[in-house]
Amino acid sequence: MRLGSRQERGRKSPPFCSIRQSKGDKMAKLSVYYDNKMNLLAFKDLEKVEANLFFSIVARAKEKGGEKLTLSFNEIAEFLEANYTNKQLREMIIKGVGKVVRTAIKWENDEGIRIFTLFKEFLIPHNENYLTVSINEPFLFILNSFENGGFTAFELAEFSSLSSKYTQTLYRLLKQFKKTGFRSIKWSDFLEIMDIPKSYQMCDIDKQILNPAIAELTQEANIFNQNNPIFKKLTYKKIRGTGRGRPVEKIEFYFMPETNEPKEQKQNEKALQHIAQDIKKEQMLKELKRSSQEQPKRIDPFTGKELTGLEPYRLRNMRFKNQFGEYDILKIQNIEQEPSGKIIISVRNVDDNHTSTMKFDSLKHFENTFNLHQI
Repeated sequence: MRLGSRQERGRKSPPFCSIRQSKGDKMAKLSVYYDNKMNLLAFKDLEKVEANLFFSIVARAKEKGGEKLTLSFNEIAEFLEANYTNKQLREMIIKGVGKVVRTAIKWENDEGIRIFTLFKEFLIPHNENYLTVSINEPFLFILNSFENGGFTAFELAEFSSLSSKYTQTLYRLLKQFKKTGFRSIKWSDFLEIMDIPKSYQMCDIDKQILNPAIAELTQEANIFNQNNPIFKKLTYKKIRGTGRGRPVEKIEFYFMPETNEPKEQKQNEKALQHIAQDIKKEQMLKELKRSSQEQPKRIDPFTGKELTGLEPYRLRNMRFKNQFGEYDILKIQNIEQEPSGKIIISVRNVDDNHTSTMKFDSLKHFENTFNLHQI
């Protein structure tokens, strides 16, 4: 990913990490500001607790500049949902710090690629309830660089209350565009920034990541949290290309932008309503197309099993040379395809009625073998 390219312009920003004190709830007194370029960085393998620890540190980093920063366990625990003993906090922080330290930043510009860690050193003294941290100067430079004037801001209490690292990351990505209500991002970049496992299929991403995150970020207000929903009318749309298989090229998010103008709010609500209707219409067309392509199930009256496109191969014969140099005639008794795509057939030797099983990696593999040995 190339940083330092075209960035979203915003208002003239304050210094990077500014602590804003306010009266009232203890959990609402710390806000963080950072350059929008940091939203393009993938914080690999950081779970929710480590992310809370990381942003708690960077939110206070500006007050110390490049000097060592001292944080008490109480400060860190302020943004954790559960109550922990100092022993539990120590163990959690040691584990979390280990992962944070290993997180590397990849920074690319016209000069080349620089890779460095975020922090020089963490120190957790024995029998003490605090830690000290030194931040690498290149990271300070990134955090304090506002050449394009764009910055992202959010409350750490709200960020820390989110249930998963995926929801937290999507929250940060959308907060950058809270004034426009629209975010478009290249699909490959989205997968990298969200740190989505490469093993996830599209259905896994929807079911386990996107849908739960959208549901949480659009949750209505309740007696415990009056600030919900965080993003009103949030929805998303995948934009597909025109190549073979129409792969997803980018993903777009739509939500109500923040505004104090009633007229603008009505216009935004109307626009979002049309967008939601278009997305719903596309989904309905996909479902209709899928259902029209599905063939009705056919059941074998003798076996009670579903008849498939493989059924014509049943009771067909194949001829193979055995270990004695003679030919065996094998009759296909049953043929099935596993969810993985593998083909399993059971065959019977017509000479001695010996039965055995043959496995093929794919339908193509089976068809090639059958065409070569059929009689």
